[in-house]
Formats: sequence, C-alpha cells, structure tokens
Amino acid sequence: MQCDSGPAPASTRAIPSSSATTFAIVTRRAHAALEALLADLKSGAKEEVDTVEHGQHGSERIIYTALRDENGAYRGVLETVVPLTDDT
Repeated sequence: MQCDSGPAPASTRAIPSSSATTFAIVTRRAHAALEALLADLKSGAKEEVDTVEHGQHGSERIIYTALRDENGAYRGVLETVVPLTDDT
C-alpha cells in the first residue's frame, strides 16, 4: 500500500516452524535457498538474515529473524518486509 507521505510501512508476519505451507508458492531454487536459510536460523548459525528481493512490483528488503523461547529453543521465524523505492 502506498500513501502520499512516502512508501508503505514495513509489514511483518510469522512463518510457522512447520514451513510446509511456505514452500507451496515458491520455485525449486527458491525452496532450496529458503530451506538453507531456515536451517541456519533453527541451528543458531545465524540469528538474522537480511536480503533484498527484486520483483515485478519493485524491490523489498526482507529480514528473517529467529524466534526463540526463554530457554533459547527455536520457535519460528519472523519475516519483516520493507518496500524499497528507487527514489533516494
């Protein structure tokens, strides 16, 4: 959504720890990349992954953050999407 005051605000959504539904909408290559990203977050190798995706509706900064409980156990992933503009 775009408003007169600038780009749309960032949106966030949680990706369930059972990510089977996520993969129903992505290509095989994207599936492999997402599997690797989730494995790094689940294992603790990374706590956050920051990327920029370029699509037909423009570019978006996507930040994946591991969600852990008070004991440090992996609970899922938070996906934050920030629309980017070419106007700088």
